Amino acid sequence: MPGFQAELAVGALRGLALRTLVVAVVLIAAGDLTWQGSSWSDGPPPPQSYLLLSAALNGIWGVVAALALVALLVGPLVARWGSPRLVRPARLIGFGLTGSLLLGAVAGGALFGWSIGLWDAALTWPPLVIGMVVVSAAWFALARAARCWVLADRRLAG
Repeated sequence: MPGFQAELAVGALRGLALRTLVVAVVLIAAGDLTWQGSSWSDGPPPPQSYLLLSAALNGIWGVVAALALVALLVGPLVARWGSPRLVRPARLIGFGLTGSLLLGAVAGGALFGWSIGLWDAALTWPPLVIGMVVVSAAWFALARAARCWVLADRRLAG
């Protein structure tokens, strides 16, 4: 039975990693597109701390994408050999990925709220509104996948 639990946990981690990688690539590629051409683009620049948070968010998503790739590489090894030496790194990668996603959600929410506070027209800018809907759906899918992995891991550990 432990081998089956390990396979379920690896499958849940693979699902989380795949979803995460897709979302990370889209957010990294399209994140700046939501602002291009906006009415406030030519206005005064945002505060330096805003730019720092924006850069940090890009870094967080880079780490998230890297962890997702590593999870996709380690997962099949754990499923194939099931060695306890491989299960521990897979669990650490999974927890790192989940924690990085949580950090990304908090930083992204803070940046979005700050953006609305800086530019009143942000809520009526169509690319931002569309992005907000797409990102909300992505976060819902990621939260479900993370929950599934945590529950599968809990069974593996318990």
